[in-house]
Amino acid sequence: MYLPYLYGRQYELLAVRMMLEDERDRGGLLPLIEPLMARSSDLLRCIALCADADQSLAVVVNPDKHQLKTEQAQAEWWEEVGPIIDSTPSIVPTLVCRWDDPRPSIAAFLQQFPGRSVAVVYPGRRLTGVDMQWLSRQQQIQWHVVAVDKVPQARWQQLPREKVVALHDCFVKLDRNADYSGTEFFTGHHHGVPEQIAGVADYLCVGSQFKDGGATPHAVAIHATYVEPEDRDVWVEHFVSTDITKDKGDVASKFVDAARKLNRAVRARPNEFGDNAALREFARLARASAFPGLPTNKKLQMVHHMCLMMDVLEGRM
Repeated sequence: MYLPYLYGRQYELLAVRMMLEDERDRGGLLPLIEPLMARSSDLLRCIALCADADQSLAVVVNPDKHQLKTEQAQAEWWEEVGPIIDSTPSIVPTLVCRWDDPRPSIAAFLQQFPGRSVAVVYPGRRLTGVDMQWLSRQQQIQWHVVAVDKVPQARWQQLPREKVVALHDCFVKLDRNADYSGTEFFTGHHHGVPEQIAGVADYLCVGSQFKDGGATPHAVAIHATYVEPEDRDVWVEHFVSTDITKDKGDVASKFVDAARKLNRAVRARPNEFGDNAALREFARLARASAFPGLPTNKKLQMVHHMCLMMDVLEGRM
């Protein structure tokens, strides 16, 4: 099982929608969306399309970041989204556990969605042994999504192994695109599936730190994950435009430069990067010297990563 952790930005939702057209079996894919945006129309459109395609989505029902920080914003958001979650069986209602005494809030959450399979995310708040024993008995919880770098191993290992999804922030976020170079280790936690855990989750190739908008970048970067052939770990390679200064070149030409670098690497090492619609689109754009916009660049990076993780977990790579 692979859970890409998303924040509901438009290009992320478009990445999920692009996955609906992929030829892979999506039974092992469960996008997890923690919305940050007050405007819900893009999310609702994505939910509808996923429901039509029989694609499950995990949607956080207690968002509290960015535009949804205030109780009023949360109430208005829930007024629009809540009825859709209630009436869409393919949605997995998901609660982020933000309390040191989690049982009352989780019990209320389970009662809110009777008979539904749900998920709970544990981002690192204190959990006692008694808490874990109680959580283990809650049959309604289908997935325990654990930030394993922040929750003690002795705690989360008390949960049913077949329900644990290990969440890692694998991407090292830098302030500037120009600062990226070469390759970096991404993850090896997929080796524990399914013997030790049921699945893995990550924040794809953008990381967990939310940054809204920004100035025109001095450099354009494409972060592409690949499988290291010797030990089968997942690494990420950074393809950065040669021009990295503000006053040299334009964003469009810098994107094409980075896309051509990626395309050369994919052609040289096809068994490491695999094959998917995102890589083929990057190759088409590179050949055509076409710039689709920076949000599409991010969308394609995400689609490639989702495809690669599915291929790795299902033994195709």
